[in-house]
Amino acid sequence: METLKDKAEFYANFLETKTRANGQKFICQTDNAPKEFTEMIRNVHEAIGGRLPCDQVYDVISEVLDLLSDANDQDHAETLINEIEADIYTSDLIAWFSAHNGNAEYLTRAIQECGSQTGDQALISAQYLFKQDIAAVVFSFINAEVEQAK
Repeated sequence: METLKDKAEFYANFLETKTRANGQKFICQTDNAPKEFTEMIRNVHEAIGGRLPCDQVYDVISEVLDLLSDANDQDHAETLINEIEADIYTSDLIAWFSAHNGNAEYLTRAIQECGSQTGDQALISAQYLFKQDIAAVVFSFINAEVEQAK
């Protein structure tokens, strides 16, 4: 029987790192990715405000799949996802924030839900919420795939 770990490892193989002409590396889906994986990626983009595909989202999807690949069981997977960390450098947080207008909604949520006291705290909380929203969709997808395989 396939486990959550097995499914995460399987789908992680359908992400690859490429290099743009300017030397910037980015993660994208492989050409041979299964239809259900492509649909999950679309669902992630829809869940975070209907965004077009972007590097930040693919980075987090890859991070979540890597975490799930290390999970011993469902509880461990949930713990690992809850422990996803936001960037700690202000320059990285500002780059994340300025990359998409929709990130302002995460900043608003961070201020309202997390009671952030400083700008840095608010940005860290905003990015954490962003990553958690993506992780929720990926985790749900992997869980459904495990259940379907039973």
